[in-house]
Amino acid sequence: MFSRCIAIDGSSASGKSSVGFQIANELDYLFFDTGTLFRAVCWSLLQDGSPVTKDQMTEAARTLNAQLLPPTAAERIDGRTTTVRMENLDVTWDLRHPDVDQLLPEVSEQPEVRCLLTIRMREVGLDHLKKAQPHSGVVIIGRDIGTVVFPDAGHKFFLDADLETRAHRRCRELAEQGKTMSLASVLEDMKMRDLRDETREVAPSRPAADADIIDTTDITLEETVAEILSRLAKHRPAS
Repeated sequence: MFSRCIAIDGSSASGKSSVGFQIANELDYLFFDTGTLFRAVCWSLLQDGSPVTKDQMTEAARTLNAQLLPPTAAERIDGRTTTVRMENLDVTWDLRHPDVDQLLPEVSEQPEVRCLLTIRMREVGLDHLKKAQPHSGVVIIGRDIGTVVFPDAGHKFFLDADLETRAHRRCRELAEQGKTMSLASVLEDMKMRDLRDETREVAPSRPAADADIIDTTDITLEETVAEILSRLAKHRPAS
């Protein structure tokens, strides 16, 4: 079963979401961006405008009611890889608001939140693998998929790029959404996020020991997808 699970981890703006989405489309696999769950928790916490406590973070994770759906053809026009609905609202791009970005590191480092959402991630992945046709599977992206969520994944990749390249990518992403942040601000936020993700006590962000590491600094999305598909083909059992 786990041979049909592809884990793609990586740093912010390393390209893992876009790459994972393309890989899933090429293979006709389910695409599951686990970071969306953490963002959905943050969004729900920000709705009443009051200060957020650790207990509220845990409760929001425990009661999270978010629908993660494959985008329709019309929805894909805006560049989304997943449609997220909460409280009957399409909040897909709301989850990318800078306020969510700011709260995300604090929420994602809470052990109780990570435990609750890790259970949810495994349920989604295993449920699909059990129901999918033999030729289908799941592409799961995040920061600790290959190390914690699905350590038995059949294929593991870790994407990275230098900080400045990733910051430029994030600025372009924000601009496409009609939002603006200075490069200096994005650089600083990303540097702090990297530090917190890599040094948190529970499930720090790092490549699995058996992961293929791909530096996307100087290669395009299409080249990254082609490289991963090539590596997957080498491990595909002969028919």
